[in-house]
Amino acid sequence: MKVTRVCCQGCGADLQVDDTIRYVTCNYCQTRLEVVHDQTVTHTRLLDKIERTTDRMANNLKVIELQNDLERLDREWESQRESLLVRGKDGHTTEPSSVSSIAGGFIAIGIGVVFIIATSAM
Repeated sequence: MKVTRVCCQGCGADLQVDDTIRYVTCNYCQTRLEVVHDQTVTHTRLLDKIERTTDRMANNLKVIELQNDLERLDREWESQRESLLVRGKDGHTTEPSSVSSIAGGFIAIGIGVVFIIATSAM
């Protein structure tokens, strides 16, 4: 078991760590560190910085996912909207007006009333 001296990235204190140790907490400043054992050097990295970077990346990923969901909903709405548009005699499409919607509603109600009267008379 070889003991190596490393420097705390938080306060600069000398820390003695075993070669098998990968994560430590500095007893002086309570900074959590990752001990990196390379072939030529042993050093420490701040875990809090890594965690902040990971959290920031996770937040960025969430934003990207929400943007993708919004774009997907926009595409779905555009395709749905195309099916709801009214095509004129000359071929161009327009949104239905409230007057035509109300007229269509009255026609449907009239047909329903006629159907009810016809079936009740039987």
